[in-house]
Amino acid sequence: LRRTVVSRVPQHQVDAFAAGRYQGNPAAVVLLPPRPTWPVDSVLQAIAVENNLSETAYVLSPDQGGAQPWRLRWFTPGGEVDLCGHATLATAHVVFTKCPSMAAANDITFETKSGLLFVARSATQVVESHEEELPRSYCMTFPAVASEEDVPAEVVQEAKDVFGALGSDQVVRAFRGCCSEPDLMLEFKDWRAVAEAKPDIARCEKLLVGGKFRGLIITAWVGGSSSSSSDGEEEGEGRGVDFVSRFFAPNLGIEEDPATGSAHCALSVYWAKERAGAGSKLEDTDTPNTHLVHLRAKQLSKRVGNVLCDLETDAKGKLVCKLTGQCVDFMDGIIFMEEPDLTIP
Repeated sequence: LRRTVVSRVPQHQVDAFAAGRYQGNPAAVVLLPPRPTWPVDSVLQAIAVENNLSETAYVLSPDQGGAQPWRLRWFTPGGEVDLCGHATLATAHVVFTKCPSMAAANDITFETKSGLLFVARSATQVVESHEEELPRSYCMTFPAVASEEDVPAEVVQEAKDVFGALGSDQVVRAFRGCCSEPDLMLEFKDWRAVAEAKPDIARCEKLLVGGKFRGLIITAWVGGSSSSSSDGEEEGEGRGVDFVSRFFAPNLGIEEDPATGSAHCALSVYWAKERAGAGSKLEDTDTPNTHLVHLRAKQLSKRVGNVLCDLETDAKGKLVCKLTGQCVDFMDGIIFMEEPDLTIP
């Protein structure tokens, strides 16, 4: 048997895209000390399974304190993913609040499988809070993701079947994100049906595995905050919201994700074109540093997630999606990370 070494490593659990504690999406953030290589993947995966959260993020500190960038990876209980919004938000929160070298910093750069990701502190209060400890806000710059309606008819029907009679009645359009790990997205007629939907998880997993999708999103327009909306103000969960969604990924060990930041990179582009009247802006504008559209989104899981979505061009004129969300600490702790001793042949 190979000899192993055990080290004590800080792990923090954060509620991301949350209006308060016990809301939004919980993520574990493992704060690794400077080291030349990552722990072996099997160890990172084992910790993610042990945590049994939708996401465990691993952040590798730079050699020189606050030097940029920090290296970041994400693991679900079912495997590694290329991009995760809520765990990136949680990681930025942990680095800003737990690492002395970053206490005065206003932004951070992460090196990831999806390229460089940028997160900055934000003064925006996403959701009004009356708690003594106010959630802290951060703004992430992610790639904007276009979508296409080239979903085969049999896949659309299989997706409708996941939701039974509700799917047949409510699904008006199916589309997929144009990225390496695409999501299958279904537009519902009524946002209330999004809240009420009860998917067949076994059918959902079969659909996602067969179609090689990362996850299944259901979404609907509300139009409760956009100045371009003519639908009027909605009540309850729809108040002050432009669109709602839910996200399912049983193929990754996540029956329903409470708040999925990365999904909004495609959802915000889709709804900006379809209902917010910004289609021509997104297609024709390549002027650098130009703000194009602002949308308020809510993910209608039991824990509820709140996301502000801003589409704008960066310094090179490329379309990016800025996602603003709030974070609340839930737990600080130490894990015992056991890994193979690679110093012994």
